[in-house]
Amino acid sequence: MTVPLGQRSAALEALRAASVDAHSLGRYLRSDRHPPSLVVGYATPPARAYQAAIDALIRALA
Repeated sequence: MTVPLGQRSAALEALRAASVDAHSLGRYLRSDRHPPSLVVGYATPPARAYQAAIDALIRALA
């Protein structure tokens, strides 16, 4: 997911406060030639928890 320039740290803090696991995309790449992006929930949550996970993501980034 891309984020506006200069807002990556704030987005990460909000997601972590909402217990959403997220990391900067740069952590996984060897090149700096990519837009500011986040990796959110690398693995799919169990079906019973999927809606709660999406709701937490939306609330944290609103």
